[in-house]
Amino acid sequence: MINGLKLKQVREILGLTQGELAEELNVSQSTIAYIEGGYLQPAEELLQKICDVTLFPRSFFERIEVTDFPYGSLLYRSRASLDASEKTQANRYGQLMFEIAEKLSRRLNSPQFSLPKGKVDAITRAGITRSNLGYVPEEPIDDLIYDLEKKGVLIFNSPTPLSKIDAFSTWAGFENKKPVIVLISAEDQTTYRTRFTVAHELAHLMLHATLFGDIHEFEREANTFAAELLLPAEIMAGLIVGPLSLLRAIKIMEEWKVSIQAVIKRAHELHLITDNNYKSLYVQISQQKKKIQEIENKVPKEKPRCLRAMAEATFYPKKINYQQLAKDVGLPIPILKKIIEAQANKEEYTRSNVTPSERKVIKFPENRSFSYHLTDEDIDEDLSN
Repeated sequence: MINGLKLKQVREILGLTQGELAEELNVSQSTIAYIEGGYLQPAEELLQKICDVTLFPRSFFERIEVTDFPYGSLLYRSRASLDASEKTQANRYGQLMFEIAEKLSRRLNSPQFSLPKGKVDAITRAGITRSNLGYVPEEPIDDLIYDLEKKGVLIFNSPTPLSKIDAFSTWAGFENKKPVIVLISAEDQTTYRTRFTVAHELAHLMLHATLFGDIHEFEREANTFAAELLLPAEIMAGLIVGPLSLLRAIKIMEEWKVSIQAVIKRAHELHLITDNNYKSLYVQISQQKKKIQEIENKVPKEKPRCLRAMAEATFYPKKINYQQLAKDVGLPIPILKKIIEAQANKEEYTRSNVTPSERKVIKFPENRSFSYHLTDEDIDEDLSN
């Protein structure tokens, strides 16, 4: 007996309408609708054809449980800028990655969410978050994704490119208790853009757990939070005294790891530069666009690691066995491999003040705490036990 909702999930992951899937299976659209609605069980021949066409195993469709994975901040995107099918496909890929993480985490004691929540304004919340991440105001955030994953935020990189979505966030799982940020093809974005996007989505998680309110105000608050988190107003006032030159703006960009547009916009919003200075800088940016892009492209990518780290820890000290992992999580090997390899590997997951030996990942006993970063002493101790 199959779960019709799992067929719907697969169809939407593949970006197909009911009619398109029906055509592939040589059945009517209403047949697909009835199966997805739970009103019809497919005959054995049709079920086998569904597996052959979608490449998903029978075990996936037979699952009874359906993971709660709300649309979250995808609901804040305007209908004009994003059609329903793109929203759905983005959400379904996020759901699939979350389900993989949930299955793997049962074998590991992974980090629990440990950032305080509460009803405060965006600027205050950004300051509290900064402090809880271990940063003082005058200190640039080194690697935002690294810091958030350590605090229990699940961050995934979706391998499916969607032109109109950079990312979204949601509270998922049982009683919606787990914070998730899904990036869309992070490798195609500059690190500076990715950092602001992650900060923006973190704001939605921290400030907008409820969907009731003005969507435009939610987006404004998220931008305010992200700007204060990455470029605190108190520090900006000290960094910019008098007219801001393009060279000075580039230096701030490199030190604080934000885009030059974010630096200039932040300075203008804080009334640290005049309207004329602001306009002049944008003219200069257009003139020096290639040079600025070269600087941005040299910055190492910040990509999430947690999902791949879980898979590696499961099979340590050997490499990931995709055939076994696919069997464990009930997914086709090509899709599973595509998802896992979209996440950062050990070499990509860098941090300026962490040595290479601290980035090794090993498999732990079930009751031992899971960490993505270990010292040589930790590894020696584990291997000797």
